[in-house]
Amino acid sequence: MEFLGFTVDVATLTSNALEIVIKVALAI
Repeated sequence: MEFLGFTVDVATLTSNALEIVIKVALAI
């Protein structure tokens, strides 16, 4: 169960990072 929670956290962080990268790329 702990591993699953960790995986979800990583997925969320990755999604947030990708969203930021996309916004920055579009802003340029």
